[in-house]
Amino acid sequence: MGIEIFLQLKLRIPSHQMMQKIKNLIFMITITVCILSMQLVSQADNINVFANDPRMISMKDTIYVHVNDMEYWEPELVDAIMNATRSCTGYEIQELYLHRNSVSLSKSDAQMLQERTKYVQDWMAFHMPEIVRDGLSKEEAISAVIQYICEHYTYNHAIAYPTTKEQMSAKKNAADAWYMLTEGSGVCTAFSCMFRAMIETIPFHDGVVGWNVQNADYIKVAIIENDAHMWNAIQDENGRWLIYDLSGAVENPNSTAAFCGILGGSLYGQADTQKWHY
Repeated sequence: MGIEIFLQLKLRIPSHQMMQKIKNLIFMITITVCILSMQLVSQADNINVFANDPRMISMKDTIYVHVNDMEYWEPELVDAIMNATRSCTGYEIQELYLHRNSVSLSKSDAQMLQERTKYVQDWMAFHMPEIVRDGLSKEEAISAVIQYICEHYTYNHAIAYPTTKEQMSAKKNAADAWYMLTEGSGVCTAFSCMFRAMIETIPFHDGVVGWNVQNADYIKVAIIENDAHMWNAIQDENGRWLIYDLSGAVENPNSTAAFCGILGGSLYGQADTQKWHY
């Protein structure tokens, strides 16, 4: 009898220890999964938008932009940032450093562009399905975006033509879609970025809007600028570029001059004075 009890105890002790080890292992696996999930969420929330353009390289929290012609570095820098973020122009940057064949951004400016881009992306994902309904054609979707911008945002004359250092800084800060979303106004740069961000968010399938469709098509919006102005262009099915000047439309909603195939006058200049960002 005593031997039988002893044997039962001997068998139970390893079983209890084994169960405790299994519980500890399950606990460690659960903690590990939670940590990995948090890391994945954190990574998703901090997507490196600068990776969207091959000219931009991240090294130790510093963003370097490769430039082919250092004598005329600014157009290349602006083009790279516009292409990478789709909603910033690069004119917001306050601090730049020139190198032998690249331009680098300060850590604070790089973070600023990243945060503003993420803010715009989140806003578009949340609001655009309400602004542009399912089933609209491409023309109707573009019209809905134009109407929304004209009804909700104003042109900021106070910073449009700066004369002081403070006004210059304010205008630089207003050079993207983030500024319009947070301030409710902007200048031509902000309107151009806002229009592009809104239009490029809309998914199409068989020529109509479909927010839940698979393998959707998207419209690409170009930004055109010269030394005095910035506006947009969208290429139609026949390869013709249609012009959209949202800051002009807000200033004069009843004018069709803001939306025509070819814009003339001193504000838009000639073709050889324009820079296109696709």
